[in-house]
Amino acid sequence: MKRRQVITAIGTLSLGAGTALGTGAFDATSSNSSGGLSVVTQTENADINIVPGWDEFTTSNLGDDLYVPVDGEDPPEYIASDGTISYEKLSREDLPVAVVQNSGYGMATVQIAVEVGRPETKVDFASLLAVNNNDSQDYELGFTYYQGYGTPVDDEEISAGVVNDTFIFEAADGTRISPLSSDSEGAEPANLMTIDAGTTEPVSLSVNTDQSDLTEQYADVYGNNYDGAGSFVSDGDGATTEELVSEVTAVANELTSFSETAE
Repeated sequence: MKRRQVITAIGTLSLGAGTALGTGAFDATSSNSSGGLSVVTQTENADINIVPGWDEFTTSNLGDDLYVPVDGEDPPEYIASDGTISYEKLSREDLPVAVVQNSGYGMATVQIAVEVGRPETKVDFASLLAVNNNDSQDYELGFTYYQGYGTPVDDEEISAGVVNDTFIFEAADGTRISPLSSDSEGAEPANLMTIDAGTTEPVSLSVNTDQSDLTEQYADVYGNNYDGAGSFVSDGDGATTEELVSEVTAVANELTSFSETAE
């Protein structure tokens, strides 16, 4: 019999709104400055860690839009001293970007920023995360948004189905391992990826903000040209963040071995 392990990730996959210099309204898909995708193992102590992809894979295997810290090199201006994104220092030329940090204890924190209207083919967050199975047991794993949607979904501004299609976790072969658009509760991954005992598997994040529900609600930033440099916030203007997802949960099933089945 398969036993389910629950691996909880508390974080944000959000829509932030602010003002760009010279552009008027500026909306961007992002996590807020204090939030992150933090993953901790619960229940029967499945020995699974979820860490930054850059901690496990070579640069050639990482997405072009991932920020990877380099020892001895100064970070970009939009990276704060604690390694998080300073959203007030981001400009449109910096987008899209994802920042992943290793928080220790088998946890990773993720922050992303992508302007509304950008097609998924123009976002490369390949190998965003790495899943380490340090157990002697094989597992299959996926991500859910169950009871984790943000205020725009609760207030029916944006449907859960649109959110599911905005942020899609994927296995190495491109298999979707987060909820389908038809899953209004975000309760089940569309598929599960297998992680053999003692192995490490990459997880990518596909982001598609080029959806009519998003562009009609928040305006198409990617498709609208602008003049001059832009940042998320101009002097005297505030910025808000609308969390599309406030909690992500990774779930894993034990895979029964042949010897166990035969008993």
